[in-house]
Amino acid sequence: MSGSAPTRCRSLPACSAGLWLLLAWPGAAGASGAAPYLDHRSRELDFTEAGAGGSEIAGVDEVCLGWFGPSDPADPVGGDLWMAACMAVEEANATGGWEGRPFRLTPRWSENPWGTGVGSLFRMVYDEPVVALLGSMDGASTHLAEQVVAKAGLPLVSPVSTDDSVNFAGVSWVFSCAPGDAMVAASLAGAVARWRVEPFLVNTTDHDSRVLARSVARAIEVEGRGVSQQLQFTPGGETFAAQLRQLASARPDLVVLIAGAEDSARFVRGLRRMGVTSAVLGSPGMGSRRFFTAVDGGTDGVFFPLLVAEGEGGRREAFTTGFAARTGHEPDFRALLTYDAATLLVCAVRRAGPDRDGIRRALRGLSPWTGVAGRIEWDGLGRNRRGPVGWGRWNGDGRILVCDLDGVAAPASSLASDATPGGRQRR
Repeated sequence: MSGSAPTRCRSLPACSAGLWLLLAWPGAAGASGAAPYLDHRSRELDFTEAGAGGSEIAGVDEVCLGWFGPSDPADPVGGDLWMAACMAVEEANATGGWEGRPFRLTPRWSENPWGTGVGSLFRMVYDEPVVALLGSMDGASTHLAEQVVAKAGLPLVSPVSTDDSVNFAGVSWVFSCAPGDAMVAASLAGAVARWRVEPFLVNTTDHDSRVLARSVARAIEVEGRGVSQQLQFTPGGETFAAQLRQLASARPDLVVLIAGAEDSARFVRGLRRMGVTSAVLGSPGMGSRRFFTAVDGGTDGVFFPLLVAEGEGGRREAFTTGFAARTGHEPDFRALLTYDAATLLVCAVRRAGPDRDGIRRALRGLSPWTGVAGRIEWDGLGRNRRGPVGWGRWNGDGRILVCDLDGVAAPASSLASDATPGGRQRR
């Protein structure tokens, strides 16, 4: 916990929330690195009045946990997350639920979350006896959920979003299990410094990629280096031929690629097919199963930050075995984080009962907590304090090797072969 004095905060009006976000934004101090006049990231949020209006749901036969995301196990983006959350709830029910009453996941989603999705989420939060919310799949949809729970005082646990600005909004009942963009960017910038070059920065134009790319460029500058050139392309489209030609002509030693799993895979595949052997440092999404499936073997010289630490060995092995039995594949980092988010929320309900404010306090009080994905310890704003735990790369049979970048931070010509000194296999 931060040593700063607690700050009591009520639901913020739009103008106040915008001011909070501006003051908290990592770039607010400017590129000069001067200390900001006020940095809310160092403050600890509190909300002592949250239960004043009666936040306990009485007389329940089951404990409903909201889920904002796809509830189809076959969904290519969110199916594994849904399965992980379901497994956590089933395990909780097998050990007694809450005082003999079962937990139940109540899903809401739409392929257009900012359209029909937000309406269905709003109705669930206000019309159904949900005591907390899990979700969502990315930063943009988690922001949407945050806007709904901010007025309702409903605890929100985000399993996989790395977007720090979700927590900068100053809502003390929003918690984020994944390491944030600032930590990821610092890890990427530190790796760039080992190459002693100015990399090409390539990113897609979706919300999460733009936000992380901006943080990465700023972190590289803090390390005393710059970006040789920044290229962008539209996610989901075959519209990056010009960018590939630029890279094929420049032959940089290092490319930093910030994009979603499938877009990263398509871009890496295009690079290798054009004979570009540059080392590639990617965003955490490259550690997902979707990236490995789509990249089609072009993973030599491709490295990404690992967001999953060594968790509780026995529980990790049991979850991995059970998940693989259901899905036919092992869980990636997103599924592991989601299982932990759901399990942590179950622990909070068991401590506080079906009381929204009590659950928020229990979530805060359970920190630090260790799950299958490693340690969760909230900072003052409700974000997991820890950063990436190392670097990984995929081997040919779909396993992630933990890498020592000191052994591969070299000109691209030396990366054309499979070189991962000291690489050890990771599940």
